[in-house]
Amino acid sequence: MSTDIRLYMFQTGQIRQKEVDIKLGYSQDEFFTPIPWYLIVHPKGNIVIDGGTAVEAARDPVGWWGDTTKKYYPIMDPEEGCVNQLGKIGMKPDDIKFVLHSHLHLDHSGACGNFPKARHLVQ
Repeated sequence: MSTDIRLYMFQTGQIRQKEVDIKLGYSQDEFFTPIPWYLIVHPKGNIVIDGGTAVEAARDPVGWWGDTTKKYYPIMDPEEGCVNQLGKIGMKPDDIKFVLHSHLHLDHSGACGNFPKARHLVQ
């Protein structure tokens, strides 16, 4: 068994937003926030931390996120989906043993349904 442990950082697009709470009220201007997710390759099992935005939101943001898009609008290419990015490094969803959810916002947990065989843990 390999003892090699690796950390990957990916991005599933970004969110265009005009919500001032996250910026502590500094501006009313629109801004963009990248949406990261992480993969830990570990000899005892691979771990996804969050999963990023669901690829369905790239195809139909309003249909997938509803009224949330009035404040937070996902901007994402379907190729940025977590399954596609795993494939680029030679992995597939069945290779994931655990999914850790930092919290359950759409931009963090939206794609986690792609890992039905993994054990899901919520903070």
